[in-house]
Amino acid sequence: MSLSLDKSEESVFLRFAARFCGVKTSSAAHGDIRLKLGNVILNETNTIVRYFARAADRELELSGTTPLEQAEISEWMSVASNQRANESLNNKGQWSLLDAHLASRVYFVGNRPTLADATLFYVIYKAFVKSHGAVSKHVNLRRWFNQLQHTVGIRGFETMPIIDVAVHQHLLMVHTTTTAPAADKKAPVTDEAAPASKAKPDAKTDGKAKKEDKPKKEKKAAAPAPVVDAQPDITKLDIRVGKIVKVWKHETADKLYCEEIDVGEDAPRQIASGLVKHYSLEQMEGRMCLVMCNLKARALVGFKSHGMVLCAVKTDADGTEKVAFVEPPAGAKPGERIVYEGLTGEPLSPAQVEKQKVLVTAGEGLKSDATGIAMWKDHKFMTSAGPCSSPSITNGILR
Repeated sequence: MSLSLDKSEESVFLRFAARFCGVKTSSAAHGDIRLKLGNVILNETNTIVRYFARAADRELELSGTTPLEQAEISEWMSVASNQRANESLNNKGQWSLLDAHLASRVYFVGNRPTLADATLFYVIYKAFVKSHGAVSKHVNLRRWFNQLQHTVGIRGFETMPIIDVAVHQHLLMVHTTTTAPAADKKAPVTDEAAPASKAKPDAKTDGKAKKEDKPKKEKKAAAPAPVVDAQPDITKLDIRVGKIVKVWKHETADKLYCEEIDVGEDAPRQIASGLVKHYSLEQMEGRMCLVMCNLKARALVGFKSHGMVLCAVKTDADGTEKVAFVEPPAGAKPGERIVYEGLTGEPLSPAQVEKQKVLVTAGEGLKSDATGIAMWKDHKFMTSAGPCSSPSITNGILR
């Protein structure tokens, strides 16, 4: 693969896309933009980007696992390409359309960052710098932007320093109702009271009936103040110690392993993981790991996955991505739930995790420290046998 770049903005974008996909471009020659593959030459930017994903063995992950995903990703890539050429994203209507699309989604397509997110992020970053105020009301776009700028492959790109983004805090509204006291029933008129109604009017009133005092209006109760959900996001996830008891390669997806993992339930869970590039079958079999258990089941190239293994990830300066399991300590048992120093809270249901976008809000604090200990912000991942870690990856992120 021979990549030639010029000094245009489009070449900067291609370096960005290559880094996101995990492809090295340090040896790129200078000249017109083109990618030479034997006797074939590619000139169109999005075609080159798709090839980057294929060359990195991440085609299904980044370009789509189903025909529908592939079509959607291509559509968004075309939108991003047009916006790079026309710089049309400063239009407020465009901000609103993107924000509305993300109202019920973590990413633009599927449940992971794809080429759609990467290509749109590049354009949005440029526009965001120019028109920071234009996105202030678009909470979904801000949340997505902040998630993407901390994603491996994007974070640390040479021309894109992290931007401080105010992310909307999810509030749990507490509604209270008050029941007004029942009105007093009108007292019956007795025979003794009846004559009083026939009494002559007082002279001072000149025969006019004295006006009754108007009842004072009751003051409306003040609206209840919103209550911030105080449960730490990480405790909403059900992360357990697991043991891979069976593993095999997916029939059609080259990068996927299919696993059966013991997480302390009646039967092992079936989970798919894109780890073929990083581990052999022999290294996978019998391995202890951490599993996110309260995620909605997802079909990955026809294989239904009931959870996700947790890995540490780090991208080197040359764009190479390293991935390693987060491992429980010796003595930890399958099914044991991970706890966090100083934090408490019960995990949510899979539907609640998806609705509240817990993977996004909790994911921003997941990392490995300088010694490889798995952390959420400043809190260690703990088991009864000690902390969990990824010894080979320090100062990485967890995903």
